Amino acid sequence: MKVIKGLNNNVVIAEHEDYGEVILTGRGIGFSKRPGDLIDAETPEKFFILKNENEQTQYRQLIEHIDETFIACITEILQVLEAEWAETFEEHIHVALTDHLSFALERTKKGLTISNPFLKETQLAYEKEYRAAGWIIDEIEQWTGVRLPEEEKGFIALHLHGAVTRTPLDQVNAYTRLVKDMTVMVEKALDIQLSPEDLDHRRLFRHLQQAVARVRNGEFEEASEPLKKMLQAEYPFCYNLSWKLIRTMQRALQTTIPEGEAVYLTIHLQRLSSKRKY
Repeated sequence: MKVIKGLNNNVVIAEHEDYGEVILTGRGIGFSKRPGDLIDAETPEKFFILKNENEQTQYRQLIEHIDETFIACITEILQVLEAEWAETFEEHIHVALTDHLSFALERTKKGLTISNPFLKETQLAYEKEYRAAGWIIDEIEQWTGVRLPEEEKGFIALHLHGAVTRTPLDQVNAYTRLVKDMTVMVEKALDIQLSPEDLDHRRLFRHLQQAVARVRNGEFEEASEPLKKMLQAEYPFCYNLSWKLIRTMQRALQTTIPEGEAVYLTIHLQRLSSKRKY
C-alpha cells in the first residue's frame, strides 16, 4: 500500500490496490512516513475502507479543513471502542462523527450551544453508547483543551448506535423521536407527568422502545384470544390507549402490527396506571 498522507504516528491514509483509499491504524505506522512511501499489508493493526467515491471525497475535504491531529484522535477513539465492544462499526462514522465533532468544537469555542430535546431519551435508549459518548468528550478535552457541552453526549451516542446497528442517523433520530412522542401520549392519557429520573418513566420508555424494535424487526408478540378479551373487558381504557400507540407506530414505521402487540402494551400500561391517581 502506498502512503497518501500521514495524520500522526499511528494513523495514515493510504492507497490500497483493491479498495482504493483506506485509513490505516497501528502503533508507529505513520512514523517518518511520507507520501509515496510503501507500507506492507501485514503492518497495520486495522484499516478502514472508504467504500464509495462520495465518502472518499468527503474525507479528503475533512483533511483539508480539519486539524489532522484531531482526525487521528477520532480514528483512534473509534478503534478503542470497536475493540472494547467487539464490534465493527459502519465505516461512514469516520466521516460523519469527525465532521460533527469538528463543528461542535467550533461552536463551543464561540460560546454557542445547540439544545438536544432528546437527551434524556437517548440516555435511556442507548446506555452503552451514552457512556461511551461521555468518555469521548473526556478524550477530546484532553486532546484539545475544549470541553464539549452535555448535550453532545446525546448526539455522539446516536452516531455510535447508528454505526453499530448500521442504521442511518436520520432513522435513529426518527425512532428516538417516535418513542418520546409515544411516552408523551401515555402521560397525557393517564394525566401523569413522569420525571426522566423516575423509575416508572424509565420502564415506560424501555417498554415502548422494545415495542418499536419488535415492530421494526418483525418480532411480533403472540396473544391468546381469551387473554385479549379479558384485557378488553377489564382494562378498556388501557387497551384503547395501546391501540392509539400502535396506530402511531404504524404511521411512523409504515407497517401493520398484529393484535398481540396491543395485549403486550395493555399489560404494561395497566401496571403504570394502577400506581397513579387520576
